[in-house]
Amino acid sequence: MQNIFMSKLLIQSFQHYDKKLIDLAVNEDYGIEIADLSFASNIEKNKTKILKFYESKLKDFKGIISFHGVFHDINVTSMDPLILKVVKARIIDNIRTAIRLNAKFIIFHTNFFPLILNETYKTHWINANAKFWKEIIKKYNITVLLENMFDTEPDLILKLMNKVNSNKFKVCLDLGHYNVFSKVPLEEWIKKLREHIKYLHLNDNLGDRDSELPVGKGNIQWKKFTNLLQKYNLKPYVTIEVENYIKTKKSIDYMKKNKIHPFD
Repeated sequence: MQNIFMSKLLIQSFQHYDKKLIDLAVNEDYGIEIADLSFASNIEKNKTKILKFYESKLKDFKGIISFHGVFHDINVTSMDPLILKVVKARIIDNIRTAIRLNAKFIIFHTNFFPLILNETYKTHWINANAKFWKEIIKKYNITVLLENMFDTEPDLILKLMNKVNSNKFKVCLDLGHYNVFSKVPLEEWIKKLREHIKYLHLNDNLGDRDSELPVGKGNIQWKKFTNLLQKYNLKPYVTIEVENYIKTKKSIDYMKKNKIHPFD
C-alpha cells in the first residue's frame, strides 16, 4: 500500500555515503532532498562521484526529489560584478544538476543581513533579488524556493514574492532559523506568507543557535505550528533537516506520535 505521506515528507541526504537515509526514503515512500552539492568543496572535488551515486540510486525512484543549493557566500545582491559572476555560475551549475536529477524544487537562502539598517539596503535587496530570480526562472524549468536564514520578519520576503509574482518562485520556511533569528510570532509569518509557503525545513533548537536537533528536542511549539497550518489551510512539502539517520528517525517518530504535519 502506498504511503499517503509520500508526496509531503522528504528526507534530506547531505552525505551520499550515509545510505540509510536514502533507504529510509525509498522503503517508506518518502521524498528526498539532495544537499551534498550545497557545499562548494563537494562541487569542486566530488561532483562526478556524487552525481553517479544519486543517478544510480534514484533511477527508479517515484517520490518527490528536491535539491538544496549552495549557500556559503552566495549573495545575488552583490554590487561587485566579479563576485556576482561567481555567484551566478554556482547557482546555475546547481540548477542544471538539480534538473539532471529530476528535482522538482531547488532551495536557496535569502542571505539577507538584518543588522544593516539602512533602508536603501532593503530596497536594493528586493530589486536585485527580483531581477536575478526573474531571469533564472524564465530560463530554467524548476521551482526556486527561497529559504529564510537570518531574517527577523517576513515582510521583505513577501515584498520580493509579490514583485517576482511567479508560481516558479516560492518560499521554504525554515522553522529552526525562524526560532533562532525572529521574535515575530510564527502566526504572522504564516499568515503573511501563506500564499507562497510551498515547502518547510523542520528541525528543533533552543532558540540560541541553529543546532538542528531532532524535532521535539528543542523549544519549538510543534503542535501550535501544526494548528497554524490547519488554520490557514496549508499543506506544504516537508523536509526533515537534521544531521543523520538516527536524528531523522527520532524526528519522524515524534511527528507521528504527536500528529505533527504532515502526519496530522
